[in-house]
Amino acid sequence: MLRRIPVGRMKHRSVIQGKFPAGAIMRAENTKSHNYDGTVLKPGMEISCASNASSGTLGAIVYDNSSGKPMILTNYHVVSTDDPEEESNNLKLILQRVKHAGWALDEEVAGRIDAGEKPVFCTKYGGGLKSAKIVAFVTRYDKTLDAAVCQLLKGVKFDPDINYQPVTRTTTPVQGKNVYKVGKVTGQTSGKIKQVDNSTPVIIIEKIGRAKVAEQGDSGAVFIDSETDKAVGLLFKGDDQYTYARPISRVESALGISFKKPQT
Repeated sequence: MLRRIPVGRMKHRSVIQGKFPAGAIMRAENTKSHNYDGTVLKPGMEISCASNASSGTLGAIVYDNSSGKPMILTNYHVVSTDDPEEESNNLKLILQRVKHAGWALDEEVAGRIDAGEKPVFCTKYGGGLKSAKIVAFVTRYDKTLDAAVCQLLKGVKFDPDINYQPVTRTTTPVQGKNVYKVGKVTGQTSGKIKQVDNSTPVIIIEKIGRAKVAEQGDSGAVFIDSETDKAVGLLFKGDDQYTYARPISRVESALGISFKKPQT
């Protein structure tokens, strides 16, 4: 039976609350506190549940519709797995990396892992050569859309701009429109919407010229309309010719999120 995470409410029957098997924690034994001085978390950075195979991209900073709290938007397969043994190994690897970097877990983080919640790991956050941080916990996900949101830990510094542009609105994908994304592997690349299938739903994006739109590790990046700087889709896979994304409006609706910070 899944234990509910007390962050908002599920908005869709296929949206699942994320957790690890209880009691799996191995606390890091060192003297440094688990603080967040240094760099800021931002779209395009690498995040994962520790497995190299699932490492992907922080697509956007979004906001929970109920609480207004900031969350990471990425793919489900980037921050989770359906294999219990792999989940357990991922958790151990995260904690080993945090310990090796010289950062200790505070009691709140340790307690949440003990309770079975799934931590999200970022190798680049925190500053210095030994950055290795747990920056969020998986909150809700939708396997059909391969989408997940992860609430940031208190005190995590972030910059929500994508390619130095504020992205606070979304738009419907239109065939023939140019879009861009910022991924952890290929950085900023552009493509053109070749086809929109609302029944699947999927957006098919073709490359412009010879350069690929995305490589393995760019999963989770958000496509932006090149003219309006509005979010269009959530990248979830690609090949030599095409890249595939889920319409961002479907993702917003399923996960109960918004790109615009709600007024409080």
